[in-house]
Amino acid sequence: MRNLSPFPGLPVLPRLPLVSLLLLTLLASGCATYKDESARALRETMGIDVKPVHTAEGVQTKITYSAEEIMANAEGHYRLRQFPEAVDEYGRFMELHTTHPWAPYAQFQKGVSWVRQFRSGDRDPTIPFKAGAEFDRLIANYPGSPPEAQARVWRKWADEQLAIHTLSIARFYLRTGRFDPALGRLQELAETYPDTAAAADGAYYTARVLAKSGKPDEAAQAYQRFIDSGRGSKKLRHRAEAALKKHPAPAQ
Repeated sequence: MRNLSPFPGLPVLPRLPLVSLLLLTLLASGCATYKDESARALRETMGIDVKPVHTAEGVQTKITYSAEEIMANAEGHYRLRQFPEAVDEYGRFMELHTTHPWAPYAQFQKGVSWVRQFRSGDRDPTIPFKAGAEFDRLIANYPGSPPEAQARVWRKWADEQLAIHTLSIARFYLRTGRFDPALGRLQELAETYPDTAAAADGAYYTARVLAKSGKPDEAAQAYQRFIDSGRGSKKLRHRAEAALKKHPAPAQ
């Protein structure tokens, strides 16, 4: 399928939400090349023509207050995959040059520099939480700016990772027989991240918790709602159907 995104290198989230999130996860886990084509397109659009300063890892960049020099330092760190240092330099740009024409780009790249530190399977929610906060700042403070569309896509990625983390905690409580905390986490998942794939799967685990808690009728109704929603993974829908064959939902 032809990519209709105005930003090369990023998928079109509204058209292919689950595929897009998978691609973003692959990008975040280090599979993107640096040449980062989406960043290059933004630099061209916003007229950012600084020459990146390539500083060896562990060597401090020159302290400067110049917007051009700070951006050059930040871009150098980013291209060398020195992402914690890139976060710091893009952050310094934002502290000193909030109203500069390049500020939306610096804010966006600060968020992306957090994302690039994420590794698939990472259980620590710190990175998606901090990345999401940076993208929120861009969306709130620079509406209509060139990076805003990409920031919204990455914001959805951050929500999905946080939702996956919440679901993993709920499943841990379920496995260890702590049903009340499991239900609490699943409710939090449904309320905080309702549009994520993890929240869709969470509806199945809500039914599982109810079944394990000795509430078969409530569980059957929850399984039926999960199936009727048309959401969630195919594997979990099959499991829900099998559970309903053993204990059908009571007539309303």
